[in-house]
Amino acid sequence: MALIKVTKRNFMATPTRALRGLQAIAADYDLYLFDQWGVIHDGHTLYPHVEETIRALRALPNKMLVVLSNSSRRAHFSRDLMCRMGLEEALWDDVITSGEHCIQCLKERPAGFYADLGRRYYCIHWPEGYSLPEDLDYEVVTDLAQADFLLLTGMNQSLDAYTPLLNEAKQYGLPMVCANPDLRAPEGRVIKDCPGLIAEKYRQISGVVSSHGKPATELYDLILRKYAVPRQRVLAVGDSLDHDIQGANNVDIASMLLTQGIHRHAWHAIRAKGHDVVETSAILCTQYNVHFDYVSTGLQW
Repeated sequence: MALIKVTKRNFMATPTRALRGLQAIAADYDLYLFDQWGVIHDGHTLYPHVEETIRALRALPNKMLVVLSNSSRRAHFSRDLMCRMGLEEALWDDVITSGEHCIQCLKERPAGFYADLGRRYYCIHWPEGYSLPEDLDYEVVTDLAQADFLLLTGMNQSLDAYTPLLNEAKQYGLPMVCANPDLRAPEGRVIKDCPGLIAEKYRQISGVVSSHGKPATELYDLILRKYAVPRQRVLAVGDSLDHDIQGANNVDIASMLLTQGIHRHAWHAIRAKGHDVVETSAILCTQYNVHFDYVSTGLQW
């Protein structure tokens, strides 16, 4: 489950198109993959125009709407969170999270990385805590010497503060399971660090990491098989160039970047130098070695 970069289309032949809303291209796509944080909400409230946009798209015939989120929590947490914000479950055809996929792999133990994984884990988590479902028959430990692997679901201190723990884990040869590979995410008005930074730090000292979620292809492949929609009729909407846009590029589907999310400061800095929207998009694509077909400030109709 390494993070791979694949380029299939001739992206240079298709410059990014600026959009005011999804209505302009709604007839061109049947399956929509929406990121959650930075697209639908900021962790606390819906972004402006999101509800009316989702309802307008849902009202059209033959449209399928899927939330594909790098969240270490199970899918029902995301459904409940969006319901509390006013987006009822019936609006979505599916809600899929990296955390749900992680638990599925820990349960089914597919060949390869998971087949020989031990049952005792040391958990790195958000301040509110985390534990695996009891029916999975895994044991959480608080001593790295007793652990078989690291389970990374969040972070509750600065990145540098994890250096001693990661060095010790590497000495013990512990593999890491990363349930959320996001590097950063919106949290209200700020951009917070996310557990993917810890996974990258562990990789830098040659630690073995199995990551779930975007931009790896597993969840995209699952969705494409399930809904059997031609790739040219699928649109991914996200705010992360490293995950949403790169993931879409990896499976050769169209993508739309929303600039209100984690790249908002970079976007505004480039625009402030006098570059127009298309030029700014091209600069970011070059910096991140990706391509997005459309760009808009936020999700609107």
